[in-house]
Amino acid sequence: MDSVRFCIEQGVKNSAYIHHLNIILYNLGYCSTVTPKLVVKSEAKIDKRLDPTLIRHNYRLTTYSFTSLLWIYNSFYHEVNGVMKKKIPD
Repeated sequence: MDSVRFCIEQGVKNSAYIHHLNIILYNLGYCSTVTPKLVVKSEAKIDKRLDPTLIRHNYRLTTYSFTSLLWIYNSFYHEVNGVMKKKIPD
């Protein structure tokens, strides 16, 4: 059976928002920890033309996998020629 998990990521500038959202999702039973994970990213790993010394710090929270959240996923993605494409919900 299909299920879906969400990874929500925000820059450290929005740390109050991501921490607040994480507490709400934790209290509702959608994630395992009260604290989001701090991740370090370099855009140069994706695009070699960018400055490799430019590093971003983000907070990431990941929910558990649920079949009941598939309707949210299906609102944003649809299949075109066997490939999932992002769309804006109706």
